[in-house]
Amino acid sequence: LEGGALSTGQNLSYHPIIQLLKCWVGISKDDTPASESEKLHKGIKQISPEQADDIYAFLATMMGLPLSGKYKDRVAGIEGEALEKLILKNLRDLIITAAKNKPRIYIIEDMHWSDSSSITIFESLFKLSQKHPVMFINVMRPGYKETGDYILKYLVDKLPGDHVTINVNPLNETDSVQLIGNLLRNTMLPSDIEKMIISKTEGNPFFIEEVIRSFIDDGIIDIQDKKFIVTDKIKEINIPDTINEAILSRVDKLDEKTRELLKTASVMGRNFYYKVLEEATDTIEELDERLAYLAEVQLISESKKKQEIEYLFKHALAQQLTYDSIMLQSRKELHNKIAHSIEKVFANNINEYFGTLAYHYENAENQEKTEEYLIKAGNEAIKSGASPDAINFFKKALKLYFELAGANIDNNKLRDIYFKLSIAYHSRGMSNEGLETLDKTLELYGYKIPKNKVRLLLGFLYGFFHLIFVSKNEKLFFKKSPDKEMDMVMTLIYYRVQVLSTISPKRALIESLYFSRLVTRINLSNSDPTLSVFIGFSLFFFWTGISLKISGKIIKIGEKFLNKNYTQVYIKYRYLKKMHNYHCGIIEKDKDLDLIYKTAVDKGMNWGASYILFFNGFCHGDSGDREICNYITERLKLIADQFNNPQLHSSYYRFLAYVDIKYRELNRSTDLLKEGAELIRKTEHNTLFAVICSNVSILNTLNGNLSQAKEYLEEAEQFIEKIKIAKPFYGSYLLAKVNYEFATMRSSDSNDQSNKKVLEQALKQLIKTARKFRGILPESLLLNAQ
Repeated sequence: LEGGALSTGQNLSYHPIIQLLKCWVGISKDDTPASESEKLHKGIKQISPEQADDIYAFLATMMGLPLSGKYKDRVAGIEGEALEKLILKNLRDLIITAAKNKPRIYIIEDMHWSDSSSITIFESLFKLSQKHPVMFINVMRPGYKETGDYILKYLVDKLPGDHVTINVNPLNETDSVQLIGNLLRNTMLPSDIEKMIISKTEGNPFFIEEVIRSFIDDGIIDIQDKKFIVTDKIKEINIPDTINEAILSRVDKLDEKTRELLKTASVMGRNFYYKVLEEATDTIEELDERLAYLAEVQLISESKKKQEIEYLFKHALAQQLTYDSIMLQSRKELHNKIAHSIEKVFANNINEYFGTLAYHYENAENQEKTEEYLIKAGNEAIKSGASPDAINFFKKALKLYFELAGANIDNNKLRDIYFKLSIAYHSRGMSNEGLETLDKTLELYGYKIPKNKVRLLLGFLYGFFHLIFVSKNEKLFFKKSPDKEMDMVMTLIYYRVQVLSTISPKRALIESLYFSRLVTRINLSNSDPTLSVFIGFSLFFFWTGISLKISGKIIKIGEKFLNKNYTQVYIKYRYLKKMHNYHCGIIEKDKDLDLIYKTAVDKGMNWGASYILFFNGFCHGDSGDREICNYITERLKLIADQFNNPQLHSSYYRFLAYVDIKYRELNRSTDLLKEGAELIRKTEHNTLFAVICSNVSILNTLNGNLSQAKEYLEEAEQFIEKIKIAKPFYGSYLLAKVNYEFATMRSSDSNDQSNKKVLEQALKQLIKTARKFRGILPESLLLNAQ
């Protein structure tokens, strides 16, 4: 597989993951989209017949293949983060299933040219080598900080025992002599010439090849009857000092028209289509003969793709050096000409070339066209689940728009770019950048979060009492019909709540209730985004322990507007109601657990699936259903691995700790939870990190390892102000604190009154919190009784 893709301006078909899929199922370069689609489905079915339809639907979406019938229905309404995660999940499933048949080795060439979305996917795929017979061989050059070097560091940090780095050294003198002999079919060069080549090339095999090719181009070596003959010109040789000089020397010796042709091709990239080149070089005669000659001297090679003749520079360095040799003004003109040619030649499937067109127009300094295609490329990237590339495209588009617009900003256009960038950030899970962009987008829609703390607090208090009033007088509200713009605003608010919940629960509460008056105007039956936000308000009343009664009323009001056909908003309602009921002490088990879990996973709602399992697990655990707890633990681990998400892993670690503390299996998960704490530490989710540290502290305390317990308790205490408002999180910390102080007092010979006072205060806070969050009440009362 070759690594080059979107970020280098290449066609999406060069995306390494797409090439991987084509390798598997035998898609050839001359297949039409229809035959590609047929081969893809047939190939997947042979590997994974049970999951073939589901895997096909999402991977065909990534490949941009046309879908119809049940496959089109399967992906309908799934976009952004959900689409991206489902593509990754299905790709992982396919690799795992394929590896059951036989071991698999995947070789990725030129990984230093990989695009952002490929790197993100490979980070997840590489982990499969730990548990499955899968091997990845990544071929890359050093010195590419954001791609090859990044991947190498990732492997060193994340998979230290599962990878080997092989540095390819220059050829020694013996191997260099052998290479020269092989290239010339054992025709002997004068020994002094041979030594000069070895000295100048310093064991670089590509350099040696280029020197030998230059000898043939210059007539120093002749070919007679398929044999190499050394001519008298050998005495006049001048071997270049560098590989760059060797390549440029060969290019400079081409006739003017052929050299002009090669330079135009180099502007197109390492791969280029005949039809585009023909359109862009309409003044160059004998195009076919010149291309044939360039292939003969091995500067380019020819192949076919979807009935199109395609050429490839034999080496990327040849393309880059030829490109660099073009005067700047000529380069701009060529980029512009090639962009126009692509628009003309590929008018019927132009969407595949949006990234390429943005690249060419940018280098042509055609800012209006660059902006247009950056936005279109960003939209395509979101559709194909490539949020890292979407972020790159939209950030560039945003910067360019400000340069072009100056003082004449069109707020409608600006907020559209910001909105799409917000979706891309949210899909990528980039909390801090995402929050900043969400705020800018909301401001452009006319909804600004106050910076003044007093004003914000007053807005929160108004929203708080407003919701209480709404819960008792619902008939006065929910009357306004929503429009598309309002749905977009509500989507932004919903994303913002999700982001803030993990960064700062306190801010999430205060700033989200600021929008309560706006939400309660809208007819909830006609707007799923608004209904999602409204039901989400219930979270803050039971999460903070302010009022379980009001949270229950909000859930009941939302329930009246629900379509209960397992839609996305219905799943959100189900897991919020489950959380609310458990916090109220209502221990009920969902009879449709498997169905609602599967539906959530199928829709890419990984958080929803995780929470549904998580709180059902608490209910079964409190009822003593140990076998079901083990089943749920396995499912939580599976979904975390499938979607490769630290937040999902946190649910798995938290539930694992709950089970082991509940059933006092104290040695089973301590080391695993330490690994989990380190994983979450590296993310921005400080509240989740604090909760896991609290659980590790409890296990260490129960094991009698008080020094470790203290260490993790202190880690959790760093974020105590952030988690205090969230009673479930704060309750976990207080449990850890009381357990540790109790154990410390018992282990001490002296009757230290200060320790006793600290314990009593912590225990008092714990009991108070536990009465609002019933999930920790049994453990709290047990400690109190002691």
